[in-house]
Amino acid sequence: MVKTTLDRCLTCQALGQPGPPAPITPTTMPDEPWQTVLVDFYGPLPTGEYLLVVVDRYSRFPKVEIVHCTRASTVIPKLDKIFAVHGIPTLLKSDNGPPFNGEEYQRYLTALGIKAIFSTPKSPQGNAEVERFMQPLGKSLKAAKLDGRPRKQELSRFLLHYRTTPHCTTGVPPSELLFNRQVQGKLPILQKRNLVNRHDEAREKEGVLKTEQTRWIYKQFI
Repeated sequence: MVKTTLDRCLTCQALGQPGPPAPITPTTMPDEPWQTVLVDFYGPLPTGEYLLVVVDRYSRFPKVEIVHCTRASTVIPKLDKIFAVHGIPTLLKSDNGPPFNGEEYQRYLTALGIKAIFSTPKSPQGNAEVERFMQPLGKSLKAAKLDGRPRKQELSRFLLHYRTTPHCTTGVPPSELLFNRQVQGKLPILQKRNLVNRHDEAREKEGVLKTEQTRWIYKQFI
């Protein structure tokens, strides 16, 4: 019965089963939230717009802003809006394409005291946390289109779910690591958790995953 329903569901057919995640080169977890921030674009959307995606490397908490183009003059006000809420990060990582390699963008980061770092050219894994977030984001938007749901409303609901769900790498919801409190999502909070040890748990789980990834990468060259 369940299988038949799934087979007939256009949304389920479009989304399909997620494939295994691509291995990534292990990186060091920052010391605290919002210290290292990753930025990239999703799109273009059918409307011609793009999504400016900003992810906190520590907590994996995502911020998404709709932009009509990828020019620095459009992106900078959106970053200002995000930084006004969460503060100015120490490092901002992106690919080496426009507008991130442009003079206007670089002047903006310098004025704020932010160090720009670039991912490995021609390697999306260099900004893996953003790319990993893009996959479920894209599937959610595709499902909304097939089901006739408003894109902006679906985006807000997707972000709430993503932020309040334990992350596959840290085992802790991004909202808990960033805000240091339990954030109410669609599902009820059944038990109050002791958040004192959540940061240690996240570091430990990421460390285990990093070790497994290192072994996988090493085996590819044997």
